[in-house]
Amino acid sequence: MRGPALSFHNLHLPDEVRVFAVPVGAVRRWDDETLVYDVRVPSGGVLRHYSFYRRWFEVNCSLGADGRFVTEPGPIDWSFNGDVCSPCFSRGAAVYNVDLLLDVLVAPDGREHAVKDREEFERAVARGWLSAGEATGARRGLEELLGLIESGRFLAFLAEACPFDGFPAAPLQPAARRLALADTSLLAPQSRDARYGLRA
Repeated sequence: MRGPALSFHNLHLPDEVRVFAVPVGAVRRWDDETLVYDVRVPSGGVLRHYSFYRRWFEVNCSLGADGRFVTEPGPIDWSFNGDVCSPCFSRGAAVYNVDLLLDVLVAPDGREHAVKDREEFERAVARGWLSAGEATGARRGLEELLGLIESGRFLAFLAEACPFDGFPAAPLQPAARRLALADTSLLAPQSRDARYGLRA
């Protein structure tokens, strides 16, 4: 049995690293700008994930096997979760980023939205969990993401990065592993800022 195409390391502050094994066949695009993969989840639907090497956000969206957006309940009925995060960086087949706490839930029309966790973000900044550069980047990422949504360009932006098609072939997503930040040296607070956006 072949191993995964890549492993995605996502730091949830202050110190939990979630590691997702992305199966061979799941990756739709991976270049110096964008990583996109599709995985099937236990419900039978598809999770589409977009990460960016030069943007301070990522996007996850929920779809049916037929490619239609699936909604989930919350402050609004949403299909897209725009996570404000660091730009990703990678070394070999390992990809890394840091969740910066702010989230934007977006409805299937790509326009209706709700921003979550502003207070949690400000508390994390006050506690020193983010560097000054990460705090600035997070605010810039939220502004860019809201600009795409409020201008009506959000869906087109995602489709240009990778079209919404081909979902029946998505492989099953294995369960995530969890590591401590101390066990993931590339995400250490004193050095990770310098790695954002790099693909080695």
